Amino acid sequence: MAEEEYIPSVAVAALDVLGVKKLVAKADECRLALRVLSRFVRNATESRMYAVPTAKGAFESTHAVDAYLGDAVYLFGDPALDIRTQVLRLAVRVATLIWFGLQGDERFLLRAGIAVGDVRRRVLSTGRGSLDVRIGTAMVAAHELEASQCWVGGAIDQSAPIDDEIGHWAIDCSVPRHTGATNARALNWITKGQDRSGLERALRDAVSTIGLSADSQRKLENTLSFVDHVYRRGLFAPFEFDLEA
Repeated sequence: MAEEEYIPSVAVAALDVLGVKKLVAKADECRLALRVLSRFVRNATESRMYAVPTAKGAFESTHAVDAYLGDAVYLFGDPALDIRTQVLRLAVRVATLIWFGLQGDERFLLRAGIAVGDVRRRVLSTGRGSLDVRIGTAMVAAHELEASQCWVGGAIDQSAPIDDEIGHWAIDCSVPRHTGATNARALNWITKGQDRSGLERALRDAVSTIGLSADSQRKLENTLSFVDHVYRRGLFAPFEFDLEA
């Protein structure tokens, strides 16, 4: 019989790389697309937490399990931890990934959603070993929140608790969506040590490398508006150290 478990409350982050369709359409036999995705997946599945003021240690785990699906990754919180700690650690991890994706030569543009709900998992035995299959309201809510956004960035769903500590990683501003409205909070991924002009240039260069379209141009404009909102108000993500571009 397959091993099965029901987790009534867990935090989940859904992350997606933008512009993959444009990347694979380039006349380079998918070389750039694979390099970009490899960089994303390698860093997304790294579970160690970067140093933040509230962490007990620099290398505490940010998530218990990750699942890779093409150009997307799901990160599952550790059910052994309380739900607010799960949300906090996922928020820190995702914020770091969005920022990191804009550094270096092979940039990736990331969109993410964090939500809370249930998950049922089943471990299947296959000819090549075991396979962990998961589904639940947390995954659906995180995916729908991620897919609905029209920018480079992330959001925390209203299903997730946001106390003062988590609030340092969230901004009370409008989250641009393709359609409809949301009560989600925008995830803050901009560090005080980041030069604004360098950040804006990195965003434009990344969009240009992938290939401009009406949709990508809209995402870029929405992201630049968010950057302006953060810098004008001085509401930076509380990384423990300034991350230099």
